[in-house]
Amino acid sequence: RLDRLMSAEKYREILQRDEGKKEKGKRITQALRALHKGEFDSLVTNAKYWDDNFDHGLKVHTGADFSAPHPLETFSSEESSALRETLNGDGFFNSRAVGWGSDVSLDRVVNAMQELKAKGWPACFVFAYQEPWVILHRMF
Repeated sequence: RLDRLMSAEKYREILQRDEGKKEKGKRITQALRALHKGEFDSLVTNAKYWDDNFDHGLKVHTGADFSAPHPLETFSSEESSALRETLNGDGFFNSRAVGWGSDVSLDRVVNAMQELKAKGWPACFVFAYQEPWVILHRMF
């Protein structure tokens, strides 16, 4: 934020910082374009890296079948009404455990997110693995 009392030195400092952000943004854009074109070679762009360097047990490719719907357990109308009421009032709800199927585990996904964070990766990188996508597919 600039104001009238700001020194010229402080102003130059802000401009340099903004230029640095622009340059970093350009480098990120170039890297993403190269990655998309298959021109970017890095260890982390290989599925083997993500499969072999973590203990959580998730895999990048599992061969999961996304073509057929997977039947989930259903809630009774009373449970659904209670959950909807809690969601409307509190903005969230907790429900009993839902069976996602024997091939996926929500706990395993949570553990993977924790391990990723512990090793310096953002928790959202769990979506490099197939299991979270299987769970989402089965939800909808």
